[in-house]
Amino acid sequence: MFPISADKLSFLKIADYWSRESLASHDELLADLEAAWWRGQITGNSAKTRLQVLRRMYELRHDLQYVVFITPNDPGPQTETARADGGFNVDPTPRISVPNETDDWTENTCHDAFEELAQLPSQQYFRLFSYSICYIELTPEEFFSWARTKGYDLPGFWKAQSFGDVKIRSKQRVNEPLKTFRPVSEAEKAKIYRQYRDEHGGIPTRDEDEKYMRSRGVNREWVRKERTKYPHRKRGEKITKAKSTNQIGS
Repeated sequence: MFPISADKLSFLKIADYWSRESLASHDELLADLEAAWWRGQITGNSAKTRLQVLRRMYELRHDLQYVVFITPNDPGPQTETARADGGFNVDPTPRISVPNETDDWTENTCHDAFEELAQLPSQQYFRLFSYSICYIELTPEEFFSWARTKGYDLPGFWKAQSFGDVKIRSKQRVNEPLKTFRPVSEAEKAKIYRQYRDEHGGIPTRDEDEKYMRSRGVNREWVRKERTKYPHRKRGEKITKAKSTNQIGS
């Protein structure tokens, strides 16, 4: 059966075959392909451009339960609510920032929206559009070219091809290996995050939290929910990191 010689494969099929020879799961690889499409790194044979899909999503925004669209004229629902203990509860719902409805939407003006969507797997956040995105098909040329650019180990499920001056072979190693993560249990995620917060010496920003945990294979949605269990900065408060031990007294 392998390697297969299909002229095109959908994101779903690629993720399925690829996951059989990768440490990454089917869902992780599918999310990576979707992210590449939103970022314009791959195009495939999509019936609509990413800009057209974004516009349609905005038109049907009230039918989407797990994301919120905001514009310069509409900041959306409040993101923080005060608690009795002086802290804040943070709404973890992802927010997609787009231009005003009357503005001219272009690839450039919607760059931030594409980046936000690239971090949200369609089957989890907007199933209404998941079918059309997951079934975008790639040729082996486009898939291997993208994988090579990313520095991934080139998988062997697709028949070896020669693209220009680049010879693609099964399991060819180029640049750095594919960055994959073993599954992390909920308890382990909580332990990693707790240790990070204990050692931070202050109250990190959300971006700092997400960047650190992402390097450990934990997605941003988990981080946003977990942050609500820890102290937050008060509005306008500036927090300076505590000096490390070797700095004190120097």
